[in-house]
Amino acid sequence: MALFDIFKKKDCEICGKEVGMFGYKKLEDGEICKECVKLLSPFFDDRRHSTVKQIIEQIDSRMKNSLELATFNHDVCLGDYYKVFIETKNNVPLRFVVSRLDDYKSENADIISFQNVSACTVDIDESKREEKYTNDQGQSVSYNPPRYTYRYDFVVKLDIANIPYISSIDIKLNSTTLELETVAQGGVIGGLFSKSVGFDPMLYPEYREYKAMCDEIAEYVSCGQKGVVCGGQYTGQSESEMIQSMILQIENAPDKETMEQVRAELIKMTFNHPDKDKIRDQGVEAMMRFEYKQAGIEPPADFHVGDQKQKVGESWTCFCGNTNTGKFCNECGAKKPASECSD
Repeated sequence: MALFDIFKKKDCEICGKEVGMFGYKKLEDGEICKECVKLLSPFFDDRRHSTVKQIIEQIDSRMKNSLELATFNHDVCLGDYYKVFIETKNNVPLRFVVSRLDDYKSENADIISFQNVSACTVDIDESKREEKYTNDQGQSVSYNPPRYTYRYDFVVKLDIANIPYISSIDIKLNSTTLELETVAQGGVIGGLFSKSVGFDPMLYPEYREYKAMCDEIAEYVSCGQKGVVCGGQYTGQSESEMIQSMILQIENAPDKETMEQVRAELIKMTFNHPDKDKIRDQGVEAMMRFEYKQAGIEPPADFHVGDQKQKVGESWTCFCGNTNTGKFCNECGAKKPASECSD
């Protein structure tokens, strides 16, 4: 009796459709038809151990995701095989999708917040093979000097938290394995293999291109996790747009550590700028507005750093060596020591 049961048609637990023995997949406590399987996330790999309830919840989330995709607009695309499409706001990475398709909306690619990425690892897989030739005796022998082929695959691995059906994503960036050929020690002088340092793949532009992709994705992830402006964001933007974006980020930073980090980056970036003093005044003003907001106080509408300078006539010297008249250093943004405050 049990033998014949396996040939019986069964109902899909999700859509109710009757399917034959080759038309469904097993769940932990039921069956799902192949059409409903297509509704699941491409990064979901635990169907066999999932319950009907969990699958229904995932499909419901995926339906909501498809609606949200309508308003998702990426600013950055990185990758060749799998691509990472990144959405930003005020140059801060917010969300991303991963897909092999340029039209990622057609496959309902999962929208993932950078806040849900718990870890990011760059994995460059390297393998090495010695190349040989067949001599007159039909033997496979080494070249003199030896020749090698190095093979590389570039993968960015993301650990995902707080999304029940996605635990990790491996993003392979190169569509075909990168192969680099070289000659070992004793080869052409000035070649790509040195006796002192060995083979260096960074001498090859193809390798550098994919390595840069890996590093840039990792940078976006790090900035997205912290909620700060990403350096890679500035490509294609004018210098003034970069500066104003960072000033806005200082004012709206989620915490003091983030604010100070962006402030330091602004100072570094504008070190030789002709309007350095003006820009740093704007940075200090943004920092003071940040402190108002952190204290739960609305800053005055006509508040300016210049006004504060006029109110405090006595000068003081900051630890960085700059002389100031206001309550904050114009050079580094440090607050005037309490012992020197007139209030």
